[in-house]
Parts: sequence; C-alpha cells; structure tokens
Amino acid sequence: IPNRVQTEEVCDVLDEWGFEGLYDAVWVPQDARTRRNRGYCFINFNAPTAFQRALTELGGRRWPGKNSEKVTEASVASTQHRASPPPVRAPPGLVFTTCEILDAPSLREADVRVKLDQVGFEGQYTSVTTAGGKVSIEFTSGESLHKALVELPGVWRKARVVVAA
Repeated sequence: IPNRVQTEEVCDVLDEWGFEGLYDAVWVPQDARTRRNRGYCFINFNAPTAFQRALTELGGRRWPGKNSEKVTEASVASTQHRASPPPVRAPPGLVFTTCEILDAPSLREADVRVKLDQVGFEGQYTSVTTAGGKVSIEFTSGESLHKALVELPGVWRKARVVVAA
C-alpha cells in the first residue's frame, strides 16, 4: 500500500472493493521514525470464504486516488496472532487510545515505560499509570493502541491487554 495510507483509508478502500463486513480488524504498521506505514498491512477476515476471496481479488490492484504505479499484493501472514485484535472502527468522532494491562500487580510504571520503549513504542504513548493490579497506557493514536493490543500480549504473557473505555 502507499506509505501515507492510514488504517481508516484501508478500511474505506476495502469497503469500496466489496469487502465491507467481511473483516474485523486492520493493522497498518508504522515506521516509528517517519510515522509512515511500511508499505503493507494486516487484515483479519471474519470467515474462511472472505479470506479466500481476498487472496484472489485483492492482488494486482492500483490504490485509488494515489499516483503510484505500485499494485497490491495479497498473501497469507506467516504468523497468526493468538487473539483477534479489537474492532477497527469506533463510533464516528470517537477514537480509543487507552489500553489496560490486567492481572499485573507486580508491574511498576518505570519498568513498563522502559519495556514499551524497548519493544518499539517510544514516542507512541503519553502516560503510564498503575493502580489496583492493572496498568493503564494512554497512546498518541488509535494506530498505536491497535499495535499495542496485537503486540503487548507477547511482552507480558500472563497479563491480559484490553481497550479501556
């Protein structure tokens, strides 16, 4: 995908191409330095038939509205995440940016900040607080939150990472 495309545009294009309602999560990885995407995204389809259709129909297309000669390519991810990421869209005007790490009484704020920076979240969160056996992390964007929901369960294996309302 073109490197200035964000998650919302990927969702819009998928819907335009006839995949509306056939996926439940989209993740567009970003380069921490440039804040642009890395030229690819991950889409979680909600049924095997939708996945098979995507493999045959999403390859070889030009991205609408962009002056790029690149064409899309569809393939199977080499790793499937253990849990499905959260829904890709919040109600209009509402962006979720906070997650909680539950069942984590031994985690301290300073340790969480160090670990977040080590695993690639430097500059992508604004606050970390701990209370009552849970950690709350406020991210700078919905993109960063989505990335955290996918990646952080592998960092703190016994903890549950959830969206905080």
